[in-house]
Amino acid sequence: MARHLVHWRSALIGKITTMEVLVPQGEPPFPVVYLLHGLTGDATVWTRFQNVERLVEDRGVVLVMPSADRSFYANDPRPGGLPYLDYLTQEIRGEVERVFPVVPDRAARACVGLSMGGYGSLLASLRHPELYAVAASVSGSTYYGHDMTGRHENDDVGALGRALRRQCNDVFYLAEQLDWNVTPLALRISCGTEDHLWDTNLAFHEHLTGLGVPHEWISHAGAHDYGTWDVQVPLALDWAMRQLGA
Repeated sequence: MARHLVHWRSALIGKITTMEVLVPQGEPPFPVVYLLHGLTGDATVWTRFQNVERLVEDRGVVLVMPSADRSFYANDPRPGGLPYLDYLTQEIRGEVERVFPVVPDRAARACVGLSMGGYGSLLASLRHPELYAVAASVSGSTYYGHDMTGRHENDDVGALGRALRRQCNDVFYLAEQLDWNVTPLALRISCGTEDHLWDTNLAFHEHLTGLGVPHEWISHAGAHDYGTWDVQVPLALDWAMRQLGA
């Protein structure tokens, strides 16, 4: 497996940015999984802390791990705000498909994310169901763009979350708008019962159930920490790769 560290100047967010890409041995082209980091992470956290090379070894899938700062992978609607969702779904995807041996097709794309990235994976797949066939959220920030009450009252995260337009960023609302029969999405949501995000993940699961949306709901012991994620990230990643036939 080859590990690539890619630096390029993003036209959309206006700066030099980074992604790590793991490319397997074997006969290309390959399906691709976009693995989205949490609030305090960057492109390197997956290889530094989660040892993802071991998780995808011999699976025949390209793994793309972009940096997205503290953006929540959302298009910031405020004056001067940066379009991080477009950066993910358009610019990063276009760069990956230009440079790496991936199948440029919805059926061969998945998003998996942790915490902030869990929200990002849901946001990207629900806003752009034409692009992704598979999405998985681990300890995801499903409250974001939906209900910011009491969360991040005095920081940049809260300010962005309260500025987001519901019709573009609320995953509860977006799930209601999607025609699941026309554009089916393989969806997995997991959260620990001791996680501070447990309530909003349970609420999102119950919302999907009420809509009649098929999905995997994984309730498990654990808090919002690496002890939990060392177990849950491999399970979510394995599930996503199996959905892609890898």
